[in-house]
Amino acid sequence: MAEGGRILHHLKNSLDDHRNLVLLVGYAAQNTLARRLMDGHKVVRIFGEEYPVRCKVKVMDAFSAHADQRELLDYLAFNRPNQLKHIFLVHGEPDQALPLKDTLLSQGYPQVDYPAPGEIFSL
Repeated sequence: MAEGGRILHHLKNSLDDHRNLVLLVGYAAQNTLARRLMDGHKVVRIFGEEYPVRCKVKVMDAFSAHADQRELLDYLAFNRPNQLKHIFLVHGEPDQALPLKDTLLSQGYPQVDYPAPGEIFSL
C-alpha cells in the first residue's frame, strides 16, 4: 500500500525521474499512496510534501499475498459451518467484504460480521 516504512523514502527520491519505473504488484486499497499511483495521479503527498510523478508506473496483478473469495471459501470448507461460532471479516473493502459476508451466511455460517471501525464485540 506504500503507506509506511522505507518505501516512502524510495518513492520520494524516485518519483520525479522519468527514467524510473515503479512496479506495483497486487492490490492497493482506496486512499493509499499505492492506489493513487495506480490511478495515475500526477502529484502525490509523502511526509506532508507534494511530489510530482514523472516516472513510469506499472501494475502487475499476478502477485498477491491475499486469498481471493474462492480461496477463502475453500479454506473455510475444512470446517462445518456449525463448528465456527463467529467469523469476523476485518480486512478488505466493503464492496468485497459484504458480498462475502452474504455468501457465508447463505452457506450456513451462523455469525458473520464486517465490523465498523471502533465497533466492540463481546466474545
